[in-house]
Amino acid sequence: MMRKSSNSMRQLWWVAPCVALLLLTPAAAAAVVGEVINLPQGGTYGYSKLYDITNKIVVGMTIWDNENGMPEEKLRFIDTNGELVYKFSTHMGTHSDAPDHVFTNMSSYDANSLKLETLNGLALVMDAPRNTNLTAEVLESMNIPKGVNRLLFRTENTHRHLMHQKAFAKDYAGLKTDGAQWLVDNTDIKLIGMDYLSVSVEADAKQVHQVLLKTGVIIPVEGLILDDVGPGEYMLHCLPLRIPGADGSPSRCILMQ
Repeated sequence: MMRKSSNSMRQLWWVAPCVALLLLTPAAAAAVVGEVINLPQGGTYGYSKLYDITNKIVVGMTIWDNENGMPEEKLRFIDTNGELVYKFSTHMGTHSDAPDHVFTNMSSYDANSLKLETLNGLALVMDAPRNTNLTAEVLESMNIPKGVNRLLFRTENTHRHLMHQKAFAKDYAGLKTDGAQWLVDNTDIKLIGMDYLSVSVEADAKQVHQVLLKTGVIIPVEGLILDDVGPGEYMLHCLPLRIPGADGSPSRCILMQ
């Protein structure tokens, strides 16, 4: 995500039948951890574990520039028909960015145009060095294998459990501009996953998103929960909602091993 002003932020409305407002307990409000499901041996796909790496949309979840997380009054309310209405941006929680997030002249490259063949397939999870952002020098030192199309970075954000905290962490780890350009120039990556709200450090948000999204090929997937996931190769399934005209979309993402 690249932060926008409140006036320009596109938002979605969600309606779920409900007769009463669902009040979360403190335990439920904090339950944004990923889920690990053991699959029956000898299953159709030959995988033994499924990792849900999607951030739950709950009151208190971390959002941009807020010490207390998502307030209930901004997330949901009950309308006159007794239905529970959710209101949130296209870049909240686990989400995928579309090129028109930063390029207005690429309006045809919206969330509805994101390629499923890019969002689904073999992915590599790599541990990034601690206490540093992802610069060109750092990325080169990681020896990213040639031919990898989907790369999920497990950074110090995961080790610090930043996605589980209400308060927004300004010092989160992410891509620097030179790091983004290095990935474009030196790898075959088409999907970049990051374990915080943005693929980039806050100071380089505009530049990093421009470098990645102007390719029309690379899809940033942000806000991933990678606590229970070790480094290695997995089958990734990431499904954004089909929202024509949206500059991004909430996404349900899982890894299978």
